[in-house]
Amino acid sequence: MAIVLESLLLDQQQLETIRTGDGSETLRHRDLDVLYRSSAGAYGESLHVFFEGTRLAQTPTHWRVLELGFGTGMNFLCTAQKALDAGVSLTFHSFDPHPI
Repeated sequence: MAIVLESLLLDQQQLETIRTGDGSETLRHRDLDVLYRSSAGAYGESLHVFFEGTRLAQTPTHWRVLELGFGTGMNFLCTAQKALDAGVSLTFHSFDPHPI
């Protein structure tokens, strides 16, 4: 059995910024025609899937987050804004082998 690992390095010139339906931005890969976040709303997607999915708002004190794959940073932006709004401290760690 052979295992082949390929490194997929992003060509920065293949990425373009797209404004989404809620006014936030995401990235689009030109060759693949793939968006990082929903075209209907990048911030809204992070809010619903990441923030609400983690149930951080139910934690009244210090929030701790570990994210694998930083991507565009939208999950961080959403979580940081919600932490400021709630008046709680935030520790956010993210690991990304291929940062944008």
